Amino acid sequence: MTLGFADNAVTDTPLSVDEHGVIRIGQTGVLLESVVMFYRESATAEQIVQAFPALDPAEIHYVLGYSLQYRDQIDDYLASRAADEARVRSEVEGRFDVSALKARVQREREVT
Repeated sequence: MTLGFADNAVTDTPLSVDEHGVIRIGQTGVLLESVVMFYRESATAEQIVQAFPALDPAEIHYVLGYSLQYRDQIDDYLASRAADEARVRSEVEGRFDVSALKARVQREREVT
């Protein structure tokens, strides 16, 4: 995913794309989707600052503005990340028989 800017339009963005195509904020390793999902679940910028103390408030406000300005691109990115997650989960579950583990977890939930 491109970050939506012309090559020379913004050079001081706190967003970076790693070698796997994952967008992170600043040098913290906090994922873009983490902040966006908090915001979309009605968290305020101040609540997001509290949830992610490693982030600077200015970075959070930048990310929120970016996610509003480029909503379609963010939606596409989030859908791509969800598809990747589902694919990896399916691969892992296909390699290992997790039915016994799922049954044990279910039993423990029923007890508590």
